[in-house]
Amino acid sequence: MDRSLQHPTTVCAETAPSTTLTPSLPPRIVLTPLPNLYVYDHCPFCVRVRLFLGLKNIKYNLVFLANDDVKTPTDLVGRKITPIFQPDGANGPAYPESLDICQKIDNDSRFGTPALLNPSPPREGIVKWIEDTFEPMGRLSRPRFARAPLAEFVFRDSRETFARNYPLSDPDGYDENFRRSSAYIKKVQDRLERLAQLIHSPQHCSPHGLSYEDIILFPRLRTLTIVKGIHFPKRIREYIDFQAAVAEIPLYDYCAM
Repeated sequence: MDRSLQHPTTVCAETAPSTTLTPSLPPRIVLTPLPNLYVYDHCPFCVRVRLFLGLKNIKYNLVFLANDDVKTPTDLVGRKITPIFQPDGANGPAYPESLDICQKIDNDSRFGTPALLNPSPPREGIVKWIEDTFEPMGRLSRPRFARAPLAEFVFRDSRETFARNYPLSDPDGYDENFRRSSAYIKKVQDRLERLAQLIHSPQHCSPHGLSYEDIILFPRLRTLTIVKGIHFPKRIREYIDFQAAVAEIPLYDYCAM
């Protein structure tokens, strides 16, 4: 998968690396034309839709936008935002907002049996874990994303746009937060031990089956795989690996720092 030659870059979702896990999936859905999904690799909201398309076993075109590309998303939906989904391909209408996209896909019979996800809202413990981890996760992930070999950051302008749009809330900036990683890693590590008790199985977080808990939780956990030094409890690591295999979404272990 060469993400550096085009701007934006388009790849087929089938080209992600293989894995030893073999999830049981619904029948493969291949529409003509293929749907398009515009994303940033680092964006957890984009990963929500990528995971859901994987769970539904839908083939689609994956388009990585450069982080400083304002024109493409504005032409599609009127503003700079990701993810953007075109269910009817390049000539069809485009839709933003991750959970709205998931609901649209789940209610469209072209994309397989409706209502794949349990509609129950995420448990309070999951919501609180995400809230409690938001700040240290941001201080760990943003300086690393700005250094990582991701498609949206191929060019210097893209990296500078990211740092400018997502500053850390102190004058020290990305470099100093990167140097202070150990303190933030400890905070996240303590919270991961608590989260492990809420993971039902590798296949789904909730004891009630696949749900929106999985859609909102997995992207956050994937983000943490870019941080070298975080040790995931066994139950969480199995969950991360399984969901990544289902969605064919590479984790960041290859570029963790």
